[in-house]
Amino acid sequence: MADIITTVISILLSGVLATGITILYQKRAFKHAEKVKIFETVMSYRYRYYCEENVRALNTIDVVFHNNREVRAAWKAFLDETDKVPVVDQNIMDKLVKLLEEMARAVGYKKINWDNIKKYYYPNGLSNQIMNEEMLKHLQVKQLQGQSDEKSLFNSNPKKNMSESDQSQNQLLAQLLPELLKNPDSFEKLINLSQRIENTKR
Repeated sequence: MADIITTVISILLSGVLATGITILYQKRAFKHAEKVKIFETVMSYRYRYYCEENVRALNTIDVVFHNNREVRAAWKAFLDETDKVPVVDQNIMDKLVKLLEEMARAVGYKKINWDNIKKYYYPNGLSNQIMNEEMLKHLQVKQLQGQSDEKSLFNSNPKKNMSESDQSQNQLLAQLLPELLKNPDSFEKLINLSQRIENTKR
């Protein structure tokens, strides 16, 4: 009887122990996966560290790497650098590279170092596309502001209304902007065409 009880207890204890080990392993694996995810995001956008997705990832460092002193110290140094006036992009990039270096160590990527992180792929085509998209969005905001100003002028003093040609240009711009936002390449072609037209007038 004693042997049976001992066997039952041993089975129960081994089951509880196995379950506890599994839970601890899964919890640790989840935390490591979260760190890798943040590291990969910041690494992927290091050529443009101020983009929205990268900013979100950076702002989780204090939570995801809460128990890593080196990473949090590098994160603080990066934040301090971004607060300086005037802003020096090269100094910010150096702090970001140091931060990524510490994050790489924290997730176990010991062979990723400063030299690896400093180099990244950022082709001119992508750079031009991003620049065109930002210009188009800026134009869209200006167009909306212009429409608002036009309504204010019309309501306050009709004599100061825009000319018919200006109104036509604004209406044409409002129609073109949505399509240009969908295809930034066409915006670049439009700029080149307008430049050629201006050159022929001279």
